[in-house]
Amino acid sequence: MSYYTSTHSSASNFLASSNPALLDPVAVHDYVANRSYWGNGMPFDVVERGLRNSLVVGIYDTSADAEKPRQIGCGRWITDCATFAYMSDVYIENEYQGRGLGKWLVRCMMDLPEIQGVRRMILLTDDAIGMYEKYAGFWKAAVGDGHGYTMMEKVKTSQQLIDLGWGPGAKGTSRKEALATDKQGITVSKGEVKEFEVVE
Repeated sequence: MSYYTSTHSSASNFLASSNPALLDPVAVHDYVANRSYWGNGMPFDVVERGLRNSLVVGIYDTSADAEKPRQIGCGRWITDCATFAYMSDVYIENEYQGRGLGKWLVRCMMDLPEIQGVRRMILLTDDAIGMYEKYAGFWKAAVGDGHGYTMMEKVKTSQQLIDLGWGPGAKGTSRKEALATDKQGITVSKGEVKEFEVVE
């Protein structure tokens, strides 16, 4: 079986991989349960079960040991790999933040072959709205009221899926034209569309 792998463009010691054999559930649990705002106190077995039943991209530092690299971040998709995907538990260890690794992680997650044909993607965030808008093409679906998170989504129209080669149908609409369609299939102005991207 093949897995997604990517090396950071400016630091070759950072590796992104979807290989579950590299995952360190203890490290992921430590961050999610003890240092994240969304998973405070989450039991280890819940985190481990979630990892086992998700499509996970881990971020690793290979500088100390390339054979057994240190896990320094991850993110996971809860998905049927067909119509729906929920992005969850996205983090980079505090000591590695500020190096663009979070943005890289999100881009790697969006590049996974398994989610390219997925119609609806959603996530919840409290503090990273701009990053998900800019680097993953999500938009606000429901704004937090100060007591909850902001729900963001990314939806492909049927025509966009056809243009990307998923499902039956003739390739009659260009990617540029497909981008000028919102989530209900209604044409919107170019100014509203410029920040959205079809995942390649």
